[in-house]
Formats: sequence, C-alpha cells, structure tokens
Amino acid sequence: MKDSPDLPASDAAETGYDSPNHSQLSYGKKTIHLIGTAHVSDSSAVEVVQAIEALQPDAVCVELCQSRYQAIKHNQTLDLRRLIKLIRDGRAEVVVANLLMGGYQRRIASQLGVQPGGEMIAAIRAAERAGARLVLADRPIHITLRRLTGALPAWKLGLLGVGLGLSMAFKKVGVTSEQVEAIKEQRELDQMMEQFRKELPEVAEVLLEERDKYLAMKIRDAPGKNILAVVGAGHVAGITEHLHSTIDRRSLEALPKRRLRLF
Repeated sequence: MKDSPDLPASDAAETGYDSPNHSQLSYGKKTIHLIGTAHVSDSSAVEVVQAIEALQPDAVCVELCQSRYQAIKHNQTLDLRRLIKLIRDGRAEVVVANLLMGGYQRRIASQLGVQPGGEMIAAIRAAERAGARLVLADRPIHITLRRLTGALPAWKLGLLGVGLGLSMAFKKVGVTSEQVEAIKEQRELDQMMEQFRKELPEVAEVLLEERDKYLAMKIRDAPGKNILAVVGAGHVAGITEHLHSTIDRRSLEALPKRRLRLF
C-alpha cells in the first residue's frame, strides 16, 4: 500500500548541486537527496563531501548500523578474542560475513589503493563539520544476518559460504577503478541486480529488498527538512520506490527462530 507520492523536488538549478549520482526527491515538506556510491571508490568519498558542503543538509543518513558505525569509525577488525566471543554468543554468522564479505571488499580496496567504506567515513566527518545530525539508517547487521540464515536452507547457505571463500582464496580480484565507477551507472546496476535476484532470490530479498525498505523508512524519518543520504548505488532505485510506501518496521526487524533447515 502506498500513500500518494509527492512530486519530485526541482533539479540542480535550484540546489546548485549537479551529479549523475545525485537523486533529489520530496517527502511531504522534506527534500531528500540520495547520493549513490561505490563502497571502494575514492571518487565517491570526494563526491559525498562536495554534496554535503553544497547542500548543507539538516541531517546526513549513512548506510550503517550502530555496530558497523563503531567498527568503521575505529577501524576495527575481528581479532581472535572478538571472534571467539561472537561464536560463543551464538553469532557465528557475523564472523562469516565479516571474513567473507568484509575481506572481499578489503581485497578490492587494497588493489585499488583506496580505503574500504571511505565514502561513509567521509560522510561522517563532513556531517560533523557541517553541524548536521548523523542518522545511522541501516538495519542492525545481526538482524539482517539472522534473517538471511533463516531464509536459506543449510545446504544453500553452505554452498554460498564455500563459494565466496574459494573465490577469495584462489581468484585474483582483477577489478579496475573504471569498473568500480561503472557499477554506479544505472544500466550496469540494473543488469547486476537482475542477475543477483535471478540466481539468489532469497539472498536478494533479505540483503536488497528488505534493506531498501528499512533505509527508506529511516531516511524519510530523519530530523529536519533537508536530508542527504549516502547509500550504495544499488539501493537508490529501491529507496526511491519505497519512500512513500507503508512500511512495517516490526516485520523487518523480526528475528526468525534458530533452527536448522536442510531443504
């Protein structure tokens, strides 16, 4: 169910800021700016700072939850003691995600000579300088990972983990900065998202669709009338689609029962 959408706010002529990665929307009396980024792109970090300085938002939303914010702010990695504690606390999925996805992102960043998540760090610092409220807009990662493990049977989860692990261990990343920038182009994004949904529909539902809704909800509820959100380019279309939707926060935050699904 959707409310009646407001018309998009006027374009760069009014804001004084223009970029192909910038989308301007309206929600009630609020103006919302979405900056679509690549998480291993130096140019994204530069653009985020330029956007915040030009648009002077009341609030800056970032695609981080509290735990990821603390990790990125303090440059934390999983040392042995934290790893053991997470496993003992029944949160092994956090360990797996950090080792696989975080490691893969760090590999690409290392190859390109950039800082992983640099655009989020840049947004946090620029928001502080501008006196804007910082909003952590993403769903808590432990909820996302619990919902992911609940959505997949054990054999498929195992194959996913093994596939990612082998890819990291034996394959050269081979990504250029030009390829990273191309990811932010709409046609490339549409093709990638379509392939992702086709091959891993359960994963796409939890990691993309659900988080698009959650991000849209947190962004539209941010304080002030001029809101800027820094999100991965793959989330821009979904956030735009769901900005005026009726979103059930409780259902998006519900934790599935811990049980082993074989099929």
